[in-house]
Amino acid sequence: MWKDVPGHSRTKDLLRGYCISGKIPHALLFAGVAGQGKMTVAREFFRAMNCAENTGDACGTCPSCIKAISGTHPDLVVVNPEARWIKVGEIREILADIGLKPYEARTKCIIIDPAESLNTESANALLKTLEEPPGHTVIILVSHRPKLLLPTVVSRCQFVRFSEGHGDGDPSPDVNGSRYAGQRQGEASEPDLMRSEIVGLLTGGDPALLARKYFDQEGWDLLPEVLGKAESVVRDIMVLRLGSDRVVNEELRLANLRHAGLSELEEVLDLIRSMRRGAHENINLRIAATELFIRLGHLAQA
Repeated sequence: MWKDVPGHSRTKDLLRGYCISGKIPHALLFAGVAGQGKMTVAREFFRAMNCAENTGDACGTCPSCIKAISGTHPDLVVVNPEARWIKVGEIREILADIGLKPYEARTKCIIIDPAESLNTESANALLKTLEEPPGHTVIILVSHRPKLLLPTVVSRCQFVRFSEGHGDGDPSPDVNGSRYAGQRQGEASEPDLMRSEIVGLLTGGDPALLARKYFDQEGWDLLPEVLGKAESVVRDIMVLRLGSDRVVNEELRLANLRHAGLSELEEVLDLIRSMRRGAHENINLRIAATELFIRLGHLAQA
């Protein structure tokens, strides 16, 4: 029952209202730092929207509530990967039956935690469902670092922010971004600022905002410099992962890079090479840069 979930009163009121009205968004993004109870709220939301009492709260005693509490409800699917990435095959398998009616519940629910474990391919596979959602399924993305999600995925979800300290969640989206992608440090020169902003993607910088900053218009003149600095960062990470410490970007020594595999680093370098080739073709620079910056941010994902 909602009273058993600590804090987040505004968010609980919002979700209770969805249940009572029956107008439940097809996709929600529960965003906030780890440890704020997002997964607990997601599970309670499933119980509330399928409780036999239909009061906007879970009774805890009806067959649906009992199965949900015990983790045996056939219409609740929780994706909580043991590996770092959720692969496209896993998402396609989960979504294969999404068009079928629920077994028992009024509304089936898929919870993905953490959503930033979706790689580009699996996120795009999920995006197709978010664009054409079935009417009897709700997808909840739980994210500790929502800036690492594809902007197209985020834009199709009802954004529910969880504040620190089990405070009240703010259901409204952060339109302008609560944290600027690259913070100016001191009086750094523009080239140093660009390098700092790209390195900052590894510590929570906003990929979409940074791409917008450099490629809001055409931005072709900045592309070689951006790609050069991004390539420098990736190669330095490779050097550190191979056990050396001879790097250009010294601050990378302090970054959490233990999950950065060499194959992933090679994929980012391939993307940089592809963007260089695309400079002579008709590509959307901002979209391409956003994908590059997201992948850079993933290299330091905890």
